[in-house]
Amino acid sequence: MSHLATPSAAQVVRRRRFRMTPTAVLLSIFAVTFGLGVLVVRDALNKTIERQALAAAEIVASQAATTRSVYARVIADKLLRDGFGQSEDSDNEPGHVPIAAQFLTMVGRAASSDPDRRYEYRLVSKWNLEPTQGLSDDFLRWAWPQLEAQDSPSPQGPLAWRAVSRIEAHDGGRVLRYLMADPASQRTCVTCHRLYETRPEVIARRVADGVAPRKQWQQHQLMGALAVTIPLDNADRLAGSQVSETSIFVFGILATSFAALVWFNGRPKRHDAA
Repeated sequence: MSHLATPSAAQVVRRRRFRMTPTAVLLSIFAVTFGLGVLVVRDALNKTIERQALAAAEIVASQAATTRSVYARVIADKLLRDGFGQSEDSDNEPGHVPIAAQFLTMVGRAASSDPDRRYEYRLVSKWNLEPTQGLSDDFLRWAWPQLEAQDSPSPQGPLAWRAVSRIEAHDGGRVLRYLMADPASQRTCVTCHRLYETRPEVIARRVADGVAPRKQWQQHQLMGALAVTIPLDNADRLAGSQVSETSIFVFGILATSFAALVWFNGRPKRHDAA
């Protein structure tokens, strides 16, 4: 029975072949720790960039809404008291200015033409007949129903809207897409849009587009949305530089620690040899 308990020469060779030395174990730990450290740093930076971009989008949307409100309440109301006011066809009506939505659209286009392209925004709506202001891309077609799900058929007051956002690839980089509800906050908005929907040419267009005609809004219902785009290219480049610098720093610490462990691990062998 003794020959069953004694390993063969081939088994001894295989065991020696697959036995990891302390140096190999330390090297494996070093490689895994370094890789995990770089991944953790990169993930933390990406999440920080996304949170900061979302905060920027919220600020842009808030400022746009404030700008339109000031325009409507200060400038347009002043003209209205003077016997003039707002008009969709203001170019052909002396003493009139564009309606608030047209004004905000012009401001958004001017902001989007900035060479630095820090942000872009525009008004969009399921019911807008202007092609560039409809649900013209995958994000808008994905996000709009999520806003509609928050709407109410007969709201008793302002609704608590939740914006919709996601990160997308764009021209080899990344962008944050953000959509905030733009409800009918004023009674005049509701009255104006109800009359607009009774025009024969608008009814014909709704039928052709497969949209129910003669839409009758209630105050505070979803009428449009503000779409904001925040490019992340510059932030991603800075994050890449930060990851590289941090990786070098982490590599230096781990390499020094690894060298010290190897040196201390070799001391008993050097002592025995001496």
